[in-house]
Order: sequence, then structure tokens, then C-alpha cells
Amino acid sequence: MTRILLAHLSDTHLRVNETDHPAEHGLATALDRLGRFDTPVTAVIVTGDLTHDGSPNQYRQFERLLDRAQVPVLLVKGNHDRDEGIRAAALHPRAVGPAAPEGAFQYVANLGGLRVVVCDTTVPGEHWGLLDGERLAWLCETLAAEPGRPTVVAMHHPPIEVGIPYLDEIGLLNRAKVAEVIAAAPQVLGVLAGHVHRTVSGRIGTAQVVTAPSTYRACAFRLSPGYGAYTTEPPGFAVHSVDLAGETGVVSHLLPLEEGDRSEWTRSAAPRRS
Repeated sequence: MTRILLAHLSDTHLRVNETDHPAEHGLATALDRLGRFDTPVTAVIVTGDLTHDGSPNQYRQFERLLDRAQVPVLLVKGNHDRDEGIRAAALHPRAVGPAAPEGAFQYVANLGGLRVVVCDTTVPGEHWGLLDGERLAWLCETLAAEPGRPTVVAMHHPPIEVGIPYLDEIGLLNRAKVAEVIAAAPQVLGVLAGHVHRTVSGRIGTAQVVTAPSTYRACAFRLSPGYGAYTTEPPGFAVHSVDLAGETGVVSHLLPLEEGDRSEWTRSAAPRRS
């Protein structure tokens, strides 16, 4: 069975000139933990909101932290990102982004036998997302171009309802149409997203849909209508094991950050089987 390991980070929300800020600590800790894995990941994908308000200094801070990465880092544009800044960040030696200097922030990355299709769901000045018109047509054409190749689609806004009203209100407005496109492409094994600052999973056709938690802070689990809030749940990230043969699809693991460094076992310190 051939598998590819993908680290999935999201909503890093770096702040300017705040070197001790939890946002910087979260991203730095996640990248450092990835470097200590016993089996290295093939690539890292960051599903949007790299910075908090899109200032050039925040993107430079993000680029400095990318120096810690040991594998390619695929960038996805989120609603807090700004076009010039994320395109500049994509020029970092470890970063991957679109080749075109303008237009939608969409591209295809090939990771061995896996094809990663990155979509741009952002709408300038809005928290909610949309993938329509030329951007949706591009997704349709891109998926149709290689129907037999294992594929993962990445976007900031998840193409499913997450069941938390205050988050669904700022979600992907045409999620049903996007889901229809993905369901019609059985080679899509998974859809990776962010935006909701929580781990949520669902399905579209045969594809597993997974949102990664924020490496900065978590949104509250609140199922009744009302205003959103943040919570004291630990930040984290996900790691996906993608089965290229399609037998098990995408198997996802959640790694909370706050306990990570304290719970890492060495081989000699591993607990004995009872």
C-alpha cells in the first residue's frame, strides 16, 4: 500500500511585532514537531489565514518561520490574507503557490503520485467564501484533466456545513454546488480546509472532508444560534495519511499542540504492553 503523509496546518493568524504572541508560538511549535517525526511528512499544507490582517510585516514573519520547514509548504489563501502578501510569501524557497503573478490564487501541486488541487474561495472584504464563475470552472476543468490520478482538493472555506451556526453563516455560500463538482470526481480522495478553527470531518461522495484546527486558537463548540466565541481548547494541527490505492482513502490524525512536546516518547521510554 502506497501512502503519502501530509501535515495540515491552518489559520496561523500571525500578528505583527509580537514575537511572544501565541500565534507565532503555535506555528513555530507545529513546524518544530514535524521536524521530529519518526517518519517525515511529504509536504505541509496551510489552508489559509496565514496572517491576521495581511500586513507586509506579518507575511515577513510568516516567511521567517518557514525557515523551520524541512519539506515543501503549500499555501492556500484565506479571508484574512491579502493577495500581494501571500504571493510574496509563496516566493520563499520552501513555499509552493501559483506560477501566475495575478488572478485567483489557484494551482496544482504534484507530490509523487498525489495531485493537490488548491482553490481560492476568498471574497475581498468578506469573511464568507465563494467558489464560482471562472474559479469553479477551473476546478471542474482541472479535475476532468486527470480523472484517474489520486487527488486531494484544498481550500480555506469547507464545502460542507459544520453544524455550528455562527461558523456556517460565514462559510462557503455555494457549498452545495462545489460539493456537486467534487462528488462527480471519484479520484478526489479528500478535501482539506480550515476557517472554522476546529477539527470537523464529513464526506462528499467518496471524498473525506477534514478541517484542521488553528495553530493559534480554537472556536467554541456552540450548536445553538448566537454569537461566536473562542475557547480554551488547545490549538493543534492534523496529519493525513493518503492511500494512493484508494483502499482506505484519507486517514486523519489530530495533534494538539499544548501537550505535544511533553508527551513525545523516546523508544526507551515507551510504555510496556500489559
